[in-house]
Amino acid sequence: MSESEENRFVRLLKPGRSEWASQKGVKRKKTYSMGSNPQIALIDLLWEKMASEGITPTQLADRLGISYPYLMLLRRGERKTEEISMRTIRQMAEFLDLPALMVMQLAGIVVPLDFYYRPTLQSQIEMAYSELRSDPKFGGFAPERQDWDSLTDNMKLLVAVLFQNGRKTAILDPVEILKWELPDDRDFDLEPGDE
Repeated sequence: MSESEENRFVRLLKPGRSEWASQKGVKRKKTYSMGSNPQIALIDLLWEKMASEGITPTQLADRLGISYPYLMLLRRGERKTEEISMRTIRQMAEFLDLPALMVMQLAGIVVPLDFYYRPTLQSQIEMAYSELRSDPKFGGFAPERQDWDSLTDNMKLLVAVLFQNGRKTAILDPVEILKWELPDDRDFDLEPGDE
């Protein structure tokens, strides 16, 4: 991808970016926005490339392997770009000379959060146990695997929190800890009158 094409793509991703574009001598203002309606960016990019190559919408539909009416439904927003088939995405990517993943992002099929992994609290607790076992200062206090596996989830969480606090290093996500639900039946007895 050339530098000008990269700049054009970056320009498309900037919310609220406006500019004037010419298609067949008629000036119209177009606004690119990835926030509220991602399909505007993809369709406008297709139309921009179509105009630069001097082809008609019918020829564009043929190049993309879709029908002209379907292309116009996409253009008018009556069909969602999020529902475009992978075959069509690949055809669009080839036509636009962009990676398919970028076209999927422009179509709203994938979003940056799709690439973010947030481990579960249970996996964080297991990671804390592994770090506890290998820690030179606290490793001698770590329970053996057999004993660890026999602990309740709440006891494992307690050990992980104590280790995290003793080590003064964040291991567990505090938001996940706050979402943790304690069982209704507590494993301790209340003295009469403590209720």
